[in-house]
Amino acid sequence: MNKAAENKKRKESDWDRAFMELVESPDSLSGIRTPLMVQWLIGICVVLFALLFFLGQVLPAEKSGLYLLISALSILAIGIFGMFALSRAANQSRKLKDLLDIDRATGLYSSIFLMEELDRLTSAGKGELSVIFIDLDELKQYNDKYGHRRGDQLIRSAGQAIKSAIAGHGTGFRYGGDEFVAILQNVLPETAVQIAKRVQKSFEDSGISASIGICRWRPGMSSDELIDSADKAMYMAKRAGKGRLFIPDLAGGFSKGEK
Repeated sequence: MNKAAENKKRKESDWDRAFMELVESPDSLSGIRTPLMVQWLIGICVVLFALLFFLGQVLPAEKSGLYLLISALSILAIGIFGMFALSRAANQSRKLKDLLDIDRATGLYSSIFLMEELDRLTSAGKGELSVIFIDLDELKQYNDKYGHRRGDQLIRSAGQAIKSAIAGHGTGFRYGGDEFVAILQNVLPETAVQIAKRVQKSFEDSGISASIGICRWRPGMSSDELIDSADKAMYMAKRAGKGRLFIPDLAGGFSKGEK
């Protein structure tokens, strides 16, 4: 499976997860209630307009004032109920977007928002842009040794470490599982390397290493090509012994490894 297909599958999975969280959350507006309210609104409108038409036919002329009053109150009730239903629908939409954009385990942005942001930045094609791809080494062994609860705590700590290391320079994302991505804007390649080293050091303080790949955006690169190159650089770092940092050169090869 190529990287573009993986990104599409990951996005669909995140959409499914976010939708289920929204539906199952007791304090959220479910994807069932709001459409049901809209159906009720349509039904009420049909019944009221039918009733008003009937009253207009049977009421005598001297009762026209009463007819107008009933009509005004009915329209007011429909308007209030309609605004309420639309407000709930808008609130549901915001909640769904929050679930899609934010990874709840780490507080970092999600992979869906990552690809949206990369699409936007690569399309703009302005300034320095680098992507840091981070993979925690031997997380499975860590989970086997200390338990999955400790592993989850480590994931959360990793997210906070990334957020602190790139503060003021970029944005952090959880790509999935034990993989993270940082987008650095208007940062020189040398500075990007120093930031990546800070990330590595923060992980070492937590008792685990990370393999990191860096890719600098070049004109003409798509978002998929950029994330794919950073991903490949990370795997080169992992093959070289883990706990390492690899940077692709401008020709696309892997020219430099540091530990």
